[in-house]
Amino acid sequence: MIQFKVDSERCNQCEECVRDCPRAIIEMKEGLPTIAADKEEMCIGCQHCLTICKPGAISILGKNPDESTLLKGNLPSPEQMETLIRGRRSTRRYKNKSVDPATISHLLEVTANAPTGVNNMGTLFTVVDDLAVMDKIRRDSYVSLEGHVDAGTL
Repeated sequence: MIQFKVDSERCNQCEECVRDCPRAIIEMKEGLPTIAADKEEMCIGCQHCLTICKPGAISILGKNPDESTLLKGNLPSPEQMETLIRGRRSTRRYKNKSVDPATISHLLEVTANAPTGVNNMGTLFTVVDDLAVMDKIRRDSYVSLEGHVDAGTL
């Protein structure tokens, strides 16, 4: 269930959510946006309706619009974005210390909202919270990479 809810006190009936729904499943009924039960399965969970609603009248997937961060005034400057892009590296030296489970949970929640390019909401993340297991995965990965380098298959 997608839990699509509209706060009738906040809704200004602008119909932005209707016009901007990527799946065109939101319609106005009795002056309020709604999604018919038979169309719920077509929802891709992008939460665009929640984002586009300026008065914050729409809630979906249990998300509270009052707890959402506004994009306006919170985006990085072009210079900050360049620094983030240029500073990104795939290989790092990590601390030999476990990450706090609350931090991992928060990061997983944030990444669940990242664009996938194909609106694939079935992305699966695996968290390894055992340092010995992580060391084995790291060693095995390096051995495999070295094998590919030696064989010229990379």
